[in-house]
Amino acid sequence: MSLNERTKARKAARAAVYLKGASFEERFGVPLAAIRKRVTEGYGVAVVRALIQADYLGDLNGAEIRIGSWLDAEDSLFMLLHLFGHTVQWNTQGIQEFDLPVGKVTDATKEAVTAYEREACRYSMALLLETGFEDLGPWLSDFSAADLRYLHHFYETGGRRGGGAEDFWRVGEPLVAPLAIPSFTPRALKWRWDGIVV
Repeated sequence: MSLNERTKARKAARAAVYLKGASFEERFGVPLAAIRKRVTEGYGVAVVRALIQADYLGDLNGAEIRIGSWLDAEDSLFMLLHLFGHTVQWNTQGIQEFDLPVGKVTDATKEAVTAYEREACRYSMALLLETGFEDLGPWLSDFSAADLRYLHHFYETGGRRGGGAEDFWRVGEPLVAPLAIPSFTPRALKWRWDGIVV
């Protein structure tokens, strides 16, 4: 079984948990469109589908979010939510730089990265609730936890697992608590290719 087939099989296996009888496109496509509209019209952050540098699924610069053009609706929705969380951080706190030498990340740095990622997820959850898709809260919590485990794996080993966050997925993670989105004015800072968002 190829890597792509394994990833599709894992998605299919958890479909009953999240899909509620709909297809992945139906379940995640409608929220994706609505949340994209909220991000662009409500927060003034552009959202575009684009070709992204190899090994990355999305990118941001503080005023624009780019989502890999090949991603399905589910992965696109997570990428939009997650990168919006970082967009809030960048516009309210500045860009956070971490010293992340692969295989040599200190416990203190790992804790700081974890806190930073979790805060981004909390803004993501606030956006999800703000747009009326609270029923996807468990999915976002599970995806966020898997993404964080994947990030830890990458910084500890330098290896990218072919299935990405899918390889680290667990159903039933604690629900992410939303964090109120502060008022901000989007500012174009710089594009990130260096791995803050994997």
